[in-house]
Amino acid sequence: MTADTCVSAASHVSIKAVDERAVLVDLNTGQTWELNEVAFAVWRMLTDGASVGKTAEAISVRYAVTPDVSQRDVLDLVQLLADQKLVVLRTAGR
Repeated sequence: MTADTCVSAASHVSIKAVDERAVLVDLNTGQTWELNEVAFAVWRMLTDGASVGKTAEAISVRYAVTPDVSQRDVLDLVQLLADQKLVVLRTAGR
């Protein structure tokens, strides 16, 4: 995965916003995940078409964290979501 990686929600995932948080539901397994405010902000940016790198940049500014920390945290979250098959990864432009 690189900064140019883009993410879309898997077709079997439903999301319900609850204030500044969200709950993801895997409709195939019934498993649920709660996204905190920052994770939900990352989810929205990514699923709206921003790359991993652009999302990390925006999160760094929005939450006043260093770019390195933001990049690592966004990559970690995307990897977790991918490992759980909640997202589909693709190279930007594809």
